[in-house]
Amino acid sequence: KSNSFCLVKLKLDLSVDSLIPVEYLKERHSSVVGNKAANFGELYNYSKKIDFFTPESAFAIPFFFYDQHIQSCGLSDAILRLSEQNNMKRSREEVELDLKEIRRIMKIKPINSDLILKLEQMIVRLGDYKRMRFRSSTNAEDMEGFSGAGLYQSKTGEIDSKTKTIEKAILSVWSSLWNYEAFMEREAFNMDQTQVAMGVLVHRSFPEEEVNGVAITSNIYRDNYLGFVVNAQLGDESVVAPKEGVTCDQFICYPDKSVTIYGKEEGAIDIIAYSSLNNGELVMTKAEIQKLANVLEKIKRQFIRNHYI
Repeated sequence: KSNSFCLVKLKLDLSVDSLIPVEYLKERHSSVVGNKAANFGELYNYSKKIDFFTPESAFAIPFFFYDQHIQSCGLSDAILRLSEQNNMKRSREEVELDLKEIRRIMKIKPINSDLILKLEQMIVRLGDYKRMRFRSSTNAEDMEGFSGAGLYQSKTGEIDSKTKTIEKAILSVWSSLWNYEAFMEREAFNMDQTQVAMGVLVHRSFPEEEVNGVAITSNIYRDNYLGFVVNAQLGDESVVAPKEGVTCDQFICYPDKSVTIYGKEEGAIDIIAYSSLNNGELVMTKAEIQKLANVLEKIKRQFIRNHYI
């Protein structure tokens, strides 16, 4: 690339070759397991001081194992050749063909059997849950100026399952690093594609999930105004990458006066949009939204205390 001298370097530490239980995950591990898993570890630690829960049986799979798989597949040269091309000027078909071949090779090569054994042992040791959610955690998402929301896949895997195997779940998550949208988004931000890596955050799955969503602890619609922005949707229908024509709830909520006084009516909710799947009603109750807002306020304050005071 003509602009390779100014590539955005990504944090990548391949020295950790063991699974990391959630209680040991810290923000500093972002270069080892990815930003999502490292931040999840911080949330777990916050939950010990604040009244909320994080999903049980959680741990992280470091970048080491992803890189081990890439090396065993012999893909390093292919990734290097792809990264050296001017992909922003190539046709979509050409780029997609290269990416599809990388994903194909990744998926047909079995995962190191030692890793599968370690995963099963960790899952059994952490609790009674056998059905787990394997969530993408790269060093190219949840970054300042680049959220990467919806770019990568998360999959469910279950011990002893014939169809939803742990190996299939991990291979799907790892290979999603090389889907077209994610790759081109990184190209647009001039990231070093040879340094991008996929860790995995693992925790129990929620097969009967009633609501899922994303919360932002600031008012992204009005600078310097109070309020938290929440997107919520029924079941496990994606919020960040919904099917065509599907919309989710979006609203701004505020902590109540027991947390702080914001000059708003207690329990006020500013509704921006309703879910297209719930007949014009919010998918969460007012009490649930209020509790969420109160917890978000406490998390935000804890973050500020840890990082700025």
